[in-house]
Amino acid sequence: MDTGEPGRSGLKNKALELLKAEGKRGLRVAATAADIDNLAFYQRQGFRMTHVEPDAFTEANGYLTSSGVAGIPLRGRVWLELRWDQAGTAPSG
Repeated sequence: MDTGEPGRSGLKNKALELLKAEGKRGLRVAATAADIDNLAFYQRQGFRMTHVEPDAFTEANGYLTSSGVAGIPLRGRVWLELRWDQAGTAPSG
């Protein structure tokens, strides 16, 4: 799987190999819904959105209310998952 960033696909592939060798069935990550570029990156890598955690970025959780990305306030957290134990979802590379 090519990350689209020179020199990084080898590191990512090595990390996936280690996870597979440990018997892991997939990899789960989270990103803010405000970071559209980050969400696009993960989806290009084969990750699928699994759910959104509304209002995850609040002062009660340690985040500034003024925080944001590209003018979009931080609110929801998006969970994404890459699975290689299910047919049709195995990462390449």
